[in-house]
Amino acid sequence: MSDTQVEQTNEETKGQLGLVLKEHRERNGHNTYEVAEALCLSPEIITALEEEDYDSLPEPPYIRGYLRSYAKFLEIDAEEIVTRYEKQRGADPKDLEYHFKPSRNGALSEPAISANVIRLGLLSVLLIALASISMIPAVNSWISETWAGFSAQTAQKNYIDAKDTTDSIIYEPPAPLPDEANENLASTETTDNNDTATTDEQQPSETTDKNTSENKKDDEATKNDKIANNKENPDENKTDEIKKDDQKAVVAEGDTKLKFVFKSEVWMRIKDGKNKTVFESLSPAGEEKEIRLNKPMTFRIGNASGVEIFVEGKPLNIKEFTKGSVANFTIE
Repeated sequence: MSDTQVEQTNEETKGQLGLVLKEHRERNGHNTYEVAEALCLSPEIITALEEEDYDSLPEPPYIRGYLRSYAKFLEIDAEEIVTRYEKQRGADPKDLEYHFKPSRNGALSEPAISANVIRLGLLSVLLIALASISMIPAVNSWISETWAGFSAQTAQKNYIDAKDTTDSIIYEPPAPLPDEANENLASTETTDNNDTATTDEQQPSETTDKNTSENKKDDEATKNDKIANNKENPDENKTDEIKKDDQKAVVAEGDTKLKFVFKSEVWMRIKDGKNKTVFESLSPAGEEKEIRLNKPMTFRIGNASGVEIFVEGKPLNIKEFTKGSVANFTIE
């Protein structure tokens, strides 16, 4: 075939190959990205094949492989596609020569011994030599004595270290628990009272009876004074109660009551003004929760359509803050 005929053939086939691939791809309803993903190639390679931009692709063997895979994906004759490509680039499809490098001297050379085999052989020889030497009685006795001495030194050192550690530990009795402390105090007071009673056993019993009656009278007088003070000053007692109520009101003032009614499983996280998480939960369907938090409150809710939020008893519409199934908003 002359050069003129080759050029005419290239002109005739140019554009046909890419057009065939593109038409079959569009007929099957695929785009270049879907084909590229199916063939594990980039979309640029698929576009270059359809536009017959072979200069931007690798060598012809790779292009033949791309075309063959593309044709199989489109379920068309792969050999016909490859034949068109070879004709287009001016090559004979049947003339695919494979050149093999002849072996030296016409025969395969024997493989050389690898370094790993040599190392393994040397190691085996060394182990056999050591085993043979250790079987000599004098050498065996020397190895046993050396090992026994080394073991004894190590054991003695470990014993000394453990002893020093034990001696350095100072035992401190644990602090008594509150109940134990009260029991000890009670036992101490009982002991002191017993000692006092033993000392006072020699005193007359009349003095003891007199002191007991005087103590009873003092206690009754103290109780009567307290009752009288309560009757005379009722306004002071009421004032103390009002102050306590005011303190409670101040603590609750500024809190915001929230109620959540979960229609399906919902994840929720609430952060305060310092970006600190103050509430987080994964609530199942049918659950209701009530909490009190300070404003501002930043919400992030997953599956936002599955929860109803009430602020101070009023329903809050969060649809405008929801994108997809996640809602992000702040209550100030």
